[in-house]
Amino acid sequence: MANNVIELSGVGKSYRGRPALQSVDFALRSGHICGLVGENGAGKSTLIGIIMGLIRPTEGAMALFGERDARGIQRQRRRIGYMPDANALYPYMSARQNLELRCLEWGIDCSRSEVEGILEEVGLSAAGRKKVRAFSLGMKRRLSVAVALLGRPDLLVLDEPTNGLDPSGIVEVRRLLVGLNREHGTTILVSSHVLSELREMASEYCFLSHGKVLERISSQELERRCGRRLVVCTDDAASALRLLSVSFPGIEVAQAAAAGEVHVYGDLDRASEMVGCLVGGGVAVSRFHVEEGSLEGYYMGLIGAGVRR
Repeated sequence: MANNVIELSGVGKSYRGRPALQSVDFALRSGHICGLVGENGAGKSTLIGIIMGLIRPTEGAMALFGERDARGIQRQRRRIGYMPDANALYPYMSARQNLELRCLEWGIDCSRSEVEGILEEVGLSAAGRKKVRAFSLGMKRRLSVAVALLGRPDLLVLDEPTNGLDPSGIVEVRRLLVGLNREHGTTILVSSHVLSELREMASEYCFLSHGKVLERISSQELERRCGRRLVVCTDDAASALRLLSVSFPGIEVAQAAAAGEVHVYGDLDRASEMVGCLVGGGVAVSRFHVEEGSLEGYYMGLIGAGVRR
């Protein structure tokens, strides 16, 4: 699609016969913030490396800003700002000197005023001549974002940008990224193994585990699925789904990842009536309860379902 800045189709990567990514299909729409979520070793950094041209895929096809041939993709990578997991900074230089040197290295035409503007944007304009080696970890991560902003890219790709930060540092980086998206329309792909860090900014999510995409979902749909729900445990989930759907047309019923669980969303003040309906209809219920879902719990449920598949 024309409004996709990234498109991956059947992308895989193996090392000595061992898969790191397996048949990944992925698309990122212009103007969105996508959270790439997965445990350590899920394949997030490998996927980002392929997008950035740092890793050659074993199979599959890719498009960047609509370009599909190798030369066109490489040309479009100039529109990407990249922040790696580790800080790639010059410790004996100031923040300003780091940005100016990167401009020279990469051939970016960036004036002194533009450099100062980026430093102000990331909250480092007052750092002055202070050397990066004396920066806090939060300041280093913000400077890494500043490096990624050189040339005003249309797409930011950030690999674990809040890794190692304290809570205040995480908030700082999050506010910065949300501001870039809202004020400049910057499309952002940001990876993290901590789902709660992404909840305040992502408009969509891509869940990875063991090199596979488990699910792609919008933030609205994810929040809905993680809201209050009735959990019914039964040995006949299929019958429970049918009976509840017919008897209570205003609710949504779904079979959970956990075996023998049915989740009911909406009209939960009638929870006891729903359970009574199941028992009266010949569906055995071993237990039931109303719970508030968590994003972490949702992801763990996906992992469990992926293992069973």
